[in-house]
Amino acid sequence: MKNADVIIFTLLMLEVAVCDIKTFHLPLRNIYVCFILLFALRLISFRSGFLLYIFSSVLLFLCFFAVYILQKEKLGFGDVQLSLCIGLLNGFPGVFAASIISCLGALFFICFVSKIKKKKFSELKIPFAPFLIAGSLIERMFHTAKITEQLF
Repeated sequence: MKNADVIIFTLLMLEVAVCDIKTFHLPLRNIYVCFILLFALRLISFRSGFLLYIFSSVLLFLCFFAVYILQKEKLGFGDVQLSLCIGLLNGFPGVFAASIISCLGALFFICFVSKIKKKKFSELKIPFAPFLIAGSLIERMFHTAKITEQLF
């Protein structure tokens, strides 16, 4: 099945997004199952590009972990763990496009919410997992990283 990775990711991450919106906590069980299934799928079907997907996953994890360490209480560790799945889904350089799309989506959302609630950015707390998930799916479906490569 050509898009098995997208189906697995979407089905497992739907509950993650809803839980993050409701409680600001991620069901790690879904993240771990998604990681294991995507890992196995990449190992079976993309033998030549397997190491590139692992590299992407680890690289994004380290970037998010650095933000987690440097900016306590700005990014949850569940989001850091979710980055492993995003790396396995999008590969390289798609992880960067997915991250940029996610951050821009969250930025627009927080600007909108801050205007409505008349609060500063620093006073607001938003669930980031839905933006990470949406950004990953957008990148995977439209291959925005390839579009960016062609433009520059």
